[in-house]
Amino acid sequence: MEDIDRLAARCLSHLKQEAAMLASSLQLVSETRRSLRHRDDVALQANLERQQQLASVAGRLQADRMALRHEIANQLAIAPQAATISAVARRAAEPLRSRLAERQRELRQTAIQVECTNRANQDLALRLMRLLSSFLGQLSTLELSTGRYSRTGRLAGPASASVFAKEC
Repeated sequence: MEDIDRLAARCLSHLKQEAAMLASSLQLVSETRRSLRHRDDVALQANLERQQQLASVAGRLQADRMALRHEIANQLAIAPQAATISAVARRAAEPLRSRLAERQRELRQTAIQVECTNRANQDLALRLMRLLSSFLGQLSTLELSTGRYSRTGRLAGPASASVFAKEC
């Protein structure tokens, strides 16, 4: 039983790292949402850089997760595909069993929050792109109807250029 308890403690330590990663992810997607809503390009760029750093940490955590899975499989003498923290929890003594189960529930809830916020961000970004596309489409139609541009986009004459064309 002592080996199982040690393995359960290792699983708790790993779950703590997973929780920290998910908490960072939730903070990042929430800040990204605020940046999108306020159209803050600087904050969006900073979030993109943080996302790249977080992805690097996630890669290391994934490697740790696989090592833990193999450790569980070896210790419990089961196939790596069946080696889960739940399998350890079923064999662990109290209070470790309850702590593992509680930590797993917390992680699931945080993962759901991350996923929901990320989907909301995707929806918001798509709506903003559609709005921009519609706006630019209306501008293009307006510019075409003035006679300043041909259907190919060439200026009818240098004096007829719009403010938009001069800025480009």
